Amino acid sequence: MTFDAAATWPDLFEGLTEQQKQSVDQALAALTSDGYEPDKDEVAGIVNGAKQSSIRSFGPSAASSADGAGASSW
Repeated sequence: MTFDAAATWPDLFEGLTEQQKQSVDQALAALTSDGYEPDKDEVAGIVNGAKQSSIRSFGPSAASSADGAGASSW
């Protein structure tokens, strides 16, 4: 039987993108492959990690120096 955290705690998954849900599913699949069932706090931590990873991916791509090295031009 497969552990279904989204069905168990749907409130944790509200507002996640499909990519975030897939990331959480992959992490949970690895965690539960030997039959372990995480509690709600553990699942919430994984969900928050997926959210934070998405937020970081929208940050600045490269730092700029005073001479413009590393800066992007559009």
